[in-house]
Amino acid sequence: MVALTPDDGPALQDLLERCDDYSRLNFGIPTGAADAQSQFLEGLQHVPEQRKHLMGCHVDGRLVAAADLLEGHPDDRTAALGMLLVDPEWRDRGLGTAILLGLGSALAGRGVRRLRVDCHVSENTRAVPLLRRLGFAESSREVITVAAGQTRTRVLWTSGVPLRPRAEERAAVGSDCPRAEEPVAVGSDCPRAEEPVAVGSDCPQAEEPAALGSDRPQAEAPVAVRSDYSRAGAPVPRPLPPLDRLFGLPGVSAVAEPYYFDSPLFDDYERDVERRTGETDWDLAGLASAVGEGGRVLEVGCGTGRALVHLAATTQASLLVGIDTSEPALERARARAAAAGTGRVEFVTGDFLAYRPESAFDTVLLADCTLNGFTEASAVSGLLTHARSLLAPGGRIAVSVFDDGAPAAMSHLDGRMVVDSFADRDGFHHIVIWSMRFDADTALLHRTAAVPRTAPAPGEPVRCVVADMNDRIWTPSTLSPLFAAAGLSVTAEEAATLTSGAADGSPMTTLVLSPV
Repeated sequence: MVALTPDDGPALQDLLERCDDYSRLNFGIPTGAADAQSQFLEGLQHVPEQRKHLMGCHVDGRLVAAADLLEGHPDDRTAALGMLLVDPEWRDRGLGTAILLGLGSALAGRGVRRLRVDCHVSENTRAVPLLRRLGFAESSREVITVAAGQTRTRVLWTSGVPLRPRAEERAAVGSDCPRAEEPVAVGSDCPRAEEPVAVGSDCPQAEEPAALGSDRPQAEAPVAVRSDYSRAGAPVPRPLPPLDRLFGLPGVSAVAEPYYFDSPLFDDYERDVERRTGETDWDLAGLASAVGEGGRVLEVGCGTGRALVHLAATTQASLLVGIDTSEPALERARARAAAAGTGRVEFVTGDFLAYRPESAFDTVLLADCTLNGFTEASAVSGLLTHARSLLAPGGRIAVSVFDDGAPAAMSHLDGRMVVDSFADRDGFHHIVIWSMRFDADTALLHRTAAVPRTAPAPGEPVRCVVADMNDRIWTPSTLSPLFAAAGLSVTAEEAATLTSGAADGSPMTTLVLSPV
């Protein structure tokens, strides 16, 4: 977000009027004609002017979110978040959570230790779950009187910064909590998942740090990002019908793998598919263009090294580093690099958000729909914010995703069953059965894969290995507010077409992003 000045008064007034429910919820009256002007005049007298921040988020030149923040209130180590507004058109896009997370990260970098938020709980029931998911705890409450004798129950919520969503509630955070549209609650200053207004306002745009006196988000991404593939935080597998019956059939012993890409059996399946159909290459030209003349390159979620080894052979990059949580995948990546004879590629096992390299990178890659493994907007925002913090001056981020329109064209995947076969590393042949569900409205794709194995002896149960996965089909339009929240803008793109897999023929694109 960027700092707003009195010259932005008309745009702020227009936003306030579009978010009229904010005023009605908090003060019991409609938006006043001079409300924007009062925002530039308000502020506690004991708080230095440089610690009063009125910030805004613009998309295509239009103000779509606004927030005010007081540093040093009520003490030097605490910041108080006041108004949070999000344009109704930008609600339900996860901006609220993203902004709060960005603010928390920026504040932590400035020595602030606590963030407090007021919330009219009785009128904003969805705010409570959201605040709790983000780690806030209730510290006080009081009944206040607003216009015309109306009452509100004001609750003060406080959390340490950077904000850290509770592990057990992260799924909920991604699903509905950051609804940028609940302007009322957000405007009130609580990031009600429903108060799109506030949510939108809270989006941690790169400009937001600027308003706080920093030129970019802090390196520590506040969210403990979890991919739905993650071994550590993955949900308990819930296989899709009819494969869910494998766990209750007599004579069947089904085992759920916690992480598809760490399973030796499914790793063999992926190897066999690559051998038969060739590796996907739709994004390689766009990635090479993003890398340009070279420099230091980092790929997040590099998998088996497909992109990095190719780029080592086709670009002048001085160093290419890949990071992934899957050691089996990285073993294949190292073998691939060794076979290609390149000495400029390195691979790191670990969590990207905990990665603190000694030197910055000229290009950070999120290739081959890596973002799809993160269904939560807050998780994607955390990834983008951290990626931005690792860029050298003039650096860029390349993101390869499905293009707009792809989700609507993928409705045929809903309810689809696919049967395939493959040979494992020992030469034994297996059948793999896939069951899929796809919601075109939310772009959520749920897949279950099952491999039945031969019973070892008469009377022994058939052993079956099952893996469950969830993805969100992110596109440029759904990512746009998250790019803005992370202080990034699209500077180039290269279109392509997917030529393999269940979504064969889908439009794809590689976006090149630069810090705002």
